[in-house]
Amino acid sequence: MVKRKIIAAVVVVGFAGAVLFHAPLLRGLADPLIVDQTTDDYDSICLLPSLQTPDGDRCYDVAASLFRKNPSAQVLIVVHPPNRIVEAGALASFETISRRELGVRGVPGDSILILRSRWIDDWAAAEALAGRLRERPESSVLLLCAEFHSARVRAVLNNVLDPAAAKRVRVMPLPDRRFDKTNWWTSRRGVRSLGMNWLVRLQGWLGGQAAHPPRKSADDYRRDIIKSWREETP
Repeated sequence: MVKRKIIAAVVVVGFAGAVLFHAPLLRGLADPLIVDQTTDDYDSICLLPSLQTPDGDRCYDVAASLFRKNPSAQVLIVVHPPNRIVEAGALASFETISRRELGVRGVPGDSILILRSRWIDDWAAAEALAGRLRERPESSVLLLCAEFHSARVRAVLNNVLDPAAAKRVRVMPLPDRRFDKTNWWTSRRGVRSLGMNWLVRLQGWLGGQAAHPPRKSADDYRRDIIKSWREETP
């Protein structure tokens, strides 16, 4: 009887603890994914293609607000090679969208600089930014990044840039409009975002930079489809 009471008490205490402390525990799962180095000391504001998400125009709102605080700053837009949908003309490029949205918010075109990367990943984006930092050795950059992706980006910057250049780039995380580290578990999108970013973070810890497979253009795929169709047609 005593043993049953002890077990029941442990269960009740455990359940109560889970109810009372589940929020801090779940917030703790998000903390390793986030780096916040927001600063007012910058002469460049950097946007990454990964910010072009269903979250909408938050990165452009924030970039324009930062530009108004420092009108002499330049807005750097890292542009990856176009994907096949963009090449086919079905979707506007990140460059086109960014120029348009920043212009609507009052950022003049001559304050926007395009940095072209050689591949579609964080490592290539960091390499593109490294070229800019070599040209401007005194420049200080505030890089806008999705909140749950910010620690990953910081780690890549530290790997790609030399230590002096890495110190000149600060990461500002932008929470999603629909969830953040305080409530991500309350929505399916939040759970999916946290899970995917944990997988990316683990891949970075275990394997570093992923290998780049051969990249095919929209025309390459079109030719492959036509060739396959002709081979299968009697």
